[in-house]
Amino acid sequence: SLQDLSLMETKLAWMLLRQLAPASAPSEEVFSRDRPPVRVEAMESYVRGLMTSNADQKMKLFSQAVRIDEHFSQPNFQLGRMLFAKKEYRSAGQWLARVTKSDSHFLEAAFLRAICRYYDGDFNGAADQFRQVAAEIPLNEVYNNLGAALSRKNDVAALENFTKALEGDQTDPDYWFNIGYFL
Repeated sequence: SLQDLSLMETKLAWMLLRQLAPASAPSEEVFSRDRPPVRVEAMESYVRGLMTSNADQKMKLFSQAVRIDEHFSQPNFQLGRMLFAKKEYRSAGQWLARVTKSDSHFLEAAFLRAICRYYDGDFNGAADQFRQVAAEIPLNEVYNNLGAALSRKNDVAALENFTKALEGDQTDPDYWFNIGYFL
């Protein structure tokens, strides 16, 4: 039935993962536990939110999806991203913090949440978030932002991170500037 759509999607995702990466695939029980089923009504609101071009309507539909099913992570990401674009960092960070680790947008949400913390003056929190992202995806931009958060605390580890960013792309003038400014 349509009510079982989410369970079927989760089962199919696990089967594909087991087929593609059998050595690293968790058991079906663990995989399913980390991805609770989503109510159909919540999924419908979420998809409608993705399809509309009206920003206010998107906010309304994504918020409705969250109200219907608080465990549905994807609308949290969309709400956080929309508020981030509006530079409403505190509110954006609260939505982004609700994105679950099993969500495909988790690391992007962690990166945006780190920027939100940076702009809110929480440099320790920003550095922790950037470190978490860098451990999974060691990108120049992440190291640069980690360096920026650490430099605001006058932490000498900022130079190491600025240097990692520069080593990854010596043509980016921001990386050169940040190292010079920190020194």
